[in-house]
Amino acid sequence: MIIFSLINTNNFSLLYRLQNRDNRLFPKKWNRSYYVLTSLRNVLQRIISHPDFTFDSLLDFGCGNKPYKPLFQNKCHTYVGVDIEGNPDADLIIENGRLPVENDSFDCVLSTQVLEYVEDPVLYLNEACRVLKSDGTLILSTHGLWQYHPDPTDYWRWTIDGLKKLLRKQDL
Repeated sequence: MIIFSLINTNNFSLLYRLQNRDNRLFPKKWNRSYYVLTSLRNVLQRIISHPDFTFDSLLDFGCGNKPYKPLFQNKCHTYVGVDIEGNPDADLIIENGRLPVENDSFDCVLSTQVLEYVEDPVLYLNEACRVLKSDGTLILSTHGLWQYHPDPTDYWRWTIDGLKKLLRKQDL
């Protein structure tokens, strides 16, 4: 099952120290991303409140500071965050675009507001699906329309139709 939510190298450790590490789960009302982050949290809460939505393991792909871990920690036994080198909050580090985990390892892959930063979205989505169990769930959200915001890069803007086409083209 794939659930879509569309919301309107160098030393990366320095970038992580400099980036905004605010509370993304409960942003302040004056945060310029308040509406987007609150809407995303509400969508995630609706998804995980469904009685059929239970799983043993979740991989947070592009975890940042794991803002959504509190929502999922009671729904899964294992919560693993993976991100680029330099993120002190990551449990695992992405190696050349690849996840350092075995095939079919996770019941759920969570990717929130990451795809616009990914240089190779096909590789990223292939990796997400590679580590998903055959009956796993991919929860994917990304920007459709947003200002330029490199963190450390900013490549793409997406539509729901574009994401579906990309996933179908890759047989995902």
